[in-house]
Amino acid sequence: MHPPCEVMVKEFLPAMRGLVAHELTARSFSQSRIARLLGVTQAAVSQYLASGRESFSSKTRYLGLSNEETERYTKLLCEDLSVSPIEGIQTLYTIWRNLLAKGVFCPAHQSLSQIPKECDVCMRIFGPVKTDDKGGAVLKQMESASKLLEASPYFPHIMPEVSVNLVMCPEDAKNESEVAGFPGRIIKVHGRARAMMQPEFGASWHMARMLLMAKSRNKQIGAGIDVKYDPKMLVILTDMNVKTLLTADKRRVGHGQQDIAVEAFSATLDKTRESFTAVVDEGGLGLEPITYIFGRDALEVCETALELASRYCKS
Repeated sequence: MHPPCEVMVKEFLPAMRGLVAHELTARSFSQSRIARLLGVTQAAVSQYLASGRESFSSKTRYLGLSNEETERYTKLLCEDLSVSPIEGIQTLYTIWRNLLAKGVFCPAHQSLSQIPKECDVCMRIFGPVKTDDKGGAVLKQMESASKLLEASPYFPHIMPEVSVNLVMCPEDAKNESEVAGFPGRIIKVHGRARAMMQPEFGASWHMARMLLMAKSRNKQIGAGIDVKYDPKMLVILTDMNVKTLLTADKRRVGHGQQDIAVEAFSATLDKTRESFTAVVDEGGLGLEPITYIFGRDALEVCETALELASRYCKS
């Protein structure tokens, strides 16, 4: 009897590492940097690259993933690893857990372990988790807010390359596990925004930390969303009377945390007492410029984002 985690360790994890190594190489990352991000040796990265990318894609197909899903997950992991290895680990775990919950691995698991076809242990264990009334209300509003984004023809025009995450938390949230987000984020599909999965608590590490940091300054803040940034966005935010902060220069922060964007935001808050609704991070080497919008709840931040998107497209 072999537990499904062996499918992850022996089949899925090496395949995803190989695909990510190829994708990061295509993005001009050095082998030494790829090794650090993946937590493997440079020799291992060389071995991944010596094998054709298709060899890893064929492995994920055997495990039950479509080529489109494999490509999407590979790019998502690359984007999050570029933020920090911790963000990448969380995303990898979220992807694996979601695939187990949907039963995607079941045929391969049954083939490898000869377990009964009627087995549904993974779907029961990793399926939706019941929440209390407060948590349920947060998730319900998150779903409603995401539908607004999906219905907008304008919103995709302000989505960043790293995709979007919408986060929200109860008033008494203290850590990332108490912040709800969308696993796999909100991506662009056929020119429209689409949430890859249902919202759940603990689904976003980076955006959760940004939200909690904003909330530490203003207790009324309970939700946040990230969209792209360019000079035109700043002009529109000013026209909308949205109070906007510019984060500290990343070259001047201490690099003591795993997420330099969060660190730059923290450094900014240490130097100012100004109120804000939006925060602009101008990016840096390998980091895309981002606008973070905060508000009382998910519907409020989505309404702000949608107005911003409409003005952006019409200006």
